[in-house]
Amino acid sequence: MAEDNPLVAELDHVFHKRAWTPEDSAELYNIGGWGLPYFIINAEGHLAVTPHGEPQGHTIDVYEVVQTLKQHGLSTPLLLRFPEIVTDRIQQLQGCFATAIDVYKYAGLYRGVFPVKCNHDRELLKNMLQSGVPHGFGGLEVGTKAELMMAMSLLTERPGALLICNGYKDAAYIDLMLQARTLGMNAICVAEQLHEVGMLVAASKRMGVRPAVGMRAKLHTRHSGHWGATSGAGAKFGLRPCEIVALVEELEQAGMLDCLHLLHFHIGSQINAMRILKEAMREASFLFAELYDLGAHQLKFMDVGGGLGIDYDGSFSDTDASVSYTLQNYANDVVSYMQSVVTKRHIPPPTIISESGRALGSHHSVVVFDTITRPQATLQSLASVKEEEYEILTGAHGRVVLEREDSPTEIMAHMSFKNDATAEGLTDSPPRGRSLDGSNPISRPLVHHPSLDGRHSRSFERRSPSWNLGRHSGGHQMPPTIQEDGTPTAAAGAAENGHPGSSPEGPARPGQGSPDPQWRGRPASPFGGSATQAATPPYSDGKREEALNPKARSQLNRMDSFQHVYETIRESAGSLRETYEDAVYFKEEASRAFKLGVLSLKERAEVDVLFDATCERIRTVAAQSNIMLPEALRGLHSNTAEIYHVNFSVFRSMLDSWAIQQLFPIMPIHRLAEQPSVAATLADLTCDSDGKVDRFVAPSGDTDCAHALFLHRLKPGESYLMGLFCTGVYQELLGSDHNMLGSMHVARIRTAPPAMPAPATAPRDWARSASSRTLQERLTACVEEGSLRGNGWLVDGIVVGENIAEVLAKAQHSVTDLSGSISAAVEAAVAKGSMAPEKGAVLLKEYNKHLKTYTYLDLGH
Repeated sequence: MAEDNPLVAELDHVFHKRAWTPEDSAELYNIGGWGLPYFIINAEGHLAVTPHGEPQGHTIDVYEVVQTLKQHGLSTPLLLRFPEIVTDRIQQLQGCFATAIDVYKYAGLYRGVFPVKCNHDRELLKNMLQSGVPHGFGGLEVGTKAELMMAMSLLTERPGALLICNGYKDAAYIDLMLQARTLGMNAICVAEQLHEVGMLVAASKRMGVRPAVGMRAKLHTRHSGHWGATSGAGAKFGLRPCEIVALVEELEQAGMLDCLHLLHFHIGSQINAMRILKEAMREASFLFAELYDLGAHQLKFMDVGGGLGIDYDGSFSDTDASVSYTLQNYANDVVSYMQSVVTKRHIPPPTIISESGRALGSHHSVVVFDTITRPQATLQSLASVKEEEYEILTGAHGRVVLEREDSPTEIMAHMSFKNDATAEGLTDSPPRGRSLDGSNPISRPLVHHPSLDGRHSRSFERRSPSWNLGRHSGGHQMPPTIQEDGTPTAAAGAAENGHPGSSPEGPARPGQGSPDPQWRGRPASPFGGSATQAATPPYSDGKREEALNPKARSQLNRMDSFQHVYETIRESAGSLRETYEDAVYFKEEASRAFKLGVLSLKERAEVDVLFDATCERIRTVAAQSNIMLPEALRGLHSNTAEIYHVNFSVFRSMLDSWAIQQLFPIMPIHRLAEQPSVAATLADLTCDSDGKVDRFVAPSGDTDCAHALFLHRLKPGESYLMGLFCTGVYQELLGSDHNMLGSMHVARIRTAPPAMPAPATAPRDWARSASSRTLQERLTACVEEGSLRGNGWLVDGIVVGENIAEVLAKAQHSVTDLSGSISAAVEAAVAKGSMAPEKGAVLLKEYNKHLKTYTYLDLGH
């Protein structure tokens, strides 16, 4: 069955093979571009993490981790942290600068700091400091009073660690910074505005603490990407050249010029090309030398800010979703420009600082979410099979899709048609039986009326006036048209007088025939007979007479069989293109007819099935004949994609996807040894039309994003898990409680010796304590006793996600108020006799129980 699937055939055409392998999935989802060296696909077809960046080293099976967490009571969505990836990223960055310093004979040092605005998680920051300091990692960067206080608590045991204090400041901020210096922290107050210098001088004299001063320069160099607003002359932060000179003079007058230790600049996040950094480094390095010449001889730090980007789409290009350089390229340019200037100007080389958040923290976080079973809408009339044999589901775009492997083409094989095309001499196919009313509307011609389309006409001048099949490149007839004034074209008139395209009996006349009994007082379907053979529709807008008066009836023209379009696809690029255009046209006509009340819902559903089947057949023919598909049907195009409803919130987990159209890698975390067969987009849980994902990483490193993602068909009763990657910075902090969907469960995963088995009693102990402890308490106990582990990995920590009561409390809905209101309502209902007391007790118990549950759906598998 899979071999007949046209999407599978298209993938076969792309990858030139039939036997699908995990390597094919890696290429399809471009893991080698955005994921290496931290993500691979293992032999079982599961996504695996290599936290130390060594494919042959320790690996963690992500699917196995999720299944284990589910068994212990955590449901999806889950946020998995792999802190060892952060450690490796720090080591990589420090190592690249060490190499550059050695190559360019730079006499200074390099110290990286992490901007805490990227991720506030305490355990993550502690891990960075603990694992990074031995490798020369410098400290933390903050931008607000709250962040400063948080950083101070983390740096108490790390004397000499850098504490870069950016952002706008008030007196309290400056006092806190000076107090940090009294604790032995190397806190540097970076002036963003000129007036902050006066505040700092005054506070320093009042407190008797000598400050360390920095300044942020507003460089002329501008970052051209999305984040370019933070650079250039119009930047939000920083001092202009005239203000820089004024700052130096003010410090000199206060006797504190020797306190000027740092020059800082920032040209924006996610720098995608080195040419931007080169220009900024050239400007900033000369500015550093000029400050030294002005007397700032204690200037000993050059803070090049952030901007070190990552390759979200794996294209290694200078698009917004990628970078065209490596860590080593970045380090080389920074070091080489500083070395060049200090050599030319004969000044001491400063310690280089970078504030790299995105590059250090993005990869360590993975969001795993489940796929929701879509609502069932059985349409038994669509096929001559038993209702329970097929699970026909209606997608959000109105197309009919199947839960099992059957494709629209296979539905067509089961559907019963009366083949009107045979009666008209168009094909030699035998009749297929009956459907709906015994004369299946799909295979009957459409009518076209001016009221259905404001444009009224569709040009087919390139076709033969006689509508000769042999002269149609698509192999089938096309409909006559109606001119702008509402009169039929010559071709239409010919059709009504017996030319191909009309029925053997000729056009229906007013008063002839009788309405089909199924329609009783409704107009005939635009897919069957003439509209003059049925009663008028119940128009409510006064257009009834206009639509069905004798003159209008004479303009109703028959269109060729949609089924015939499906059956007569030919192996040529022109035929495929025209067939697709015809299918779209028929579908649009059906939509317009439905809006006017002349098409039933079941008929419109059949049109959708036939449209999908036609698209699939076009793909099959194209793949088998090595023909380029029409653009709208090429591979991953949102116009023809299914919709997978998924159990997470775009606004919570990947807000930048909606806010700035940031591209994030998404892919299944299992079944990767199987060939995917569905081109899909994703719709989240929120009641918001923007809660969707329709931009994805393209296969094989293409710089153009894909508008659909190849996924597997769902298996009844089985979960289908996907991963969202590179969300370790900003996304958790920016995420909102839209629709009251709160924070997710978080688990920290580390590698462990594979030989260490989980204690055999762990599941039993957990189950025994389930009734007496909260989920957080039970899981914390499991972590402490080491029972949450698997093949080469263990859970190092768990934070249970917010429950409904906790999210509601943030909007001032207390549990007391919530439960009290329901309790009062139950008591009132019981008192009135409209509710039995025992039912009221059950209702209240259930309500209070659900207040303590996860805000996301419990899919039960």
